Amino acid sequence: MTVSEGSNRAVDSKLIGVGNESATAAKEVVDQFFDANGNQTKMKGIPEVEWNYGDNIANVTLILREDGKDNDGEYYVYDSSGSRVRKVTERYGNDGKMEHIDEVIYLGGLEIRRTLSNKIVTEERHCLRVMDDESQVAVRNYWTVCKQPKVEKKTQVRYQLENHLGSAAMEVDKEGKLISYEEYFPYGGTAFVVGKNQAEVKLRKV
Repeated sequence: MTVSEGSNRAVDSKLIGVGNESATAAKEVVDQFFDANGNQTKMKGIPEVEWNYGDNIANVTLILREDGKDNDGEYYVYDSSGSRVRKVTERYGNDGKMEHIDEVIYLGGLEIRRTLSNKIVTEERHCLRVMDDESQVAVRNYWTVCKQPKVEKKTQVRYQLENHLGSAAMEVDKEGKLISYEEYFPYGGTAFVVGKNQAEVKLRKV
């Protein structure tokens, strides 16, 4: 990490693209990666991040194309209270046509997740998050559209067990059998993750 000389702002040193020999120069440019409200406008692997008037992420550029073609990206919609109600991820092919869309609609503890390929819905999943006060104790997934099921059943309940930090480290089914397990680094990020298969592990993240 490289920390600014004039503030407590910091970015990944690889984002600046300089070595230790240019450490002083790097510190001087850190603030260029933030807007006036302190929101970071560029991150590692993400060339552009735009924020709205409420300091919520408005849209993110995932792949920036210099040839004038549309960029791959995400955009977000919020209600009057600032809570996110929709997220859309758009990905384009080399021919400039939109190939893939992932959409999430947030309705309190219920999320409706859709995947479209060439404008055809290939998967739709309703995800209900079961809470115990502020902790999430289970997730119920129900697939309404799935041409090639990626899990064992159309309806799935994943019980989540927290570690001492409140992170959902382990997921089990109704019989207590392991679905997935994840460990974290001290300051965030995944140290390792295991599960029954890749499809089950992927469902941890969404």
